[in-house]
Amino acid sequence: ALVRLDDAKHAWKEVGKLLPKPKTEDATDLDLAVVRATGDLAQPKATKPLLELVAKAKDPKLAAAAARAIGGYKGHEKVRVKLLAEAVTLGRRLKPGQPAGGKAGSPDAQKRWELVGAALVQGLNELTGRDVQGFDAWVELWNEHKKSPKDLFPS
Repeated sequence: ALVRLDDAKHAWKEVGKLLPKPKTEDATDLDLAVVRATGDLAQPKATKPLLELVAKAKDPKLAAAAARAIGGYKGHEKVRVKLLAEAVTLGRRLKPGQPAGGKAGSPDAQKRWELVGAALVQGLNELTGRDVQGFDAWVELWNEHKKSPKDLFPS
């Protein structure tokens, strides 16, 4: 209900109080709903906690929900380019076997990436209005456009 308020900034102040912490081990339906609401409200101050959840949440469902919530920022021109850059960089770091820091990948890390990586692709696609298939394709697209990242968004 808070998401439907006309004053998203005020709503975020309330929703932000409920945003789960990365140490949450077993996210509840309420936790996941709060993360979705955070994306729906798309307040600039919420990008850092969302990315922190993607990076550090103990529960992969929580990390995946935060990755999908990134898509809620599609209408925020001042935030979306930076958010896109940070999300792609974060994904490169999280993906097992990547030179950006991922380890070869334990079975748990691989399983986590399957869930979080797919959600990150969904979030990036919604953010940009694109239909990119897979995170590696996102990295390639980002590398092609990092000098003109605004080109990745519809005009």
